[in-house]
Amino acid sequence: MGSGNSNFWRKKINTIDLIQKKLLPVECIIPAAGFSSRMDDWKIRLKDKNGKTFLQGTVEKALGVCEKVILVGGYRFEELKHSFEPHERLVVIENPGYAGGMLSSIQRGLLLVEKDFFITPVDMPALTGEHYRILYSLFDAEHVLRPVFRGQPGHPILCPYGCRKDILELKGDRLIKALRHWDTRKAVWEDSSVVADIDTPEEYAAWISSNS
Repeated sequence: MGSGNSNFWRKKINTIDLIQKKLLPVECIIPAAGFSSRMDDWKIRLKDKNGKTFLQGTVEKALGVCEKVILVGGYRFEELKHSFEPHERLVVIENPGYAGGMLSSIQRGLLLVEKDFFITPVDMPALTGEHYRILYSLFDAEHVLRPVFRGQPGHPILCPYGCRKDILELKGDRLIKALRHWDTRKAVWEDSSVVADIDTPEEYAAWISSNS
């Protein structure tokens, strides 16, 4: 779809996948390996208004929609690994090279991917299962699909399995830069949830205040 076709977006959310709430035939990579240096704390243990950590919330939402979730840790990996009970659809793996940036964690997760996949960061607590379902309803299985709010690309990103090789061959620390040069489709979003990431103590305090 074109980036400005919001009517198409509204029409497509009423699909059978949304109504039936079945698992979608996709997987999800959640990179959670970094230092959280801008937060001055380990970001993934920050809590929402219900007392649930960002990490727990992100994983649970993905498991509610995707057939398999691949959680990639690095910094404080043992602590992260023991944050979850064993689950048949959750794979927790370590990225020994996590200091190389998020791309290295995505690439580590891609080694286990077997079908089309989402990429979802931990620091976006406003995302819900409906975000995944709406994006999947717009997916053509040939192009990377990103939600966009007021011209700003967001998450989660939905990728066809066919681009796995291209991502694995990328160098550096950012997939986002590469996507600017790819044939990426955009889904116009009508609220800021898809771009509302939390990177600093100030942003966290503002988010808690607005959701209290």
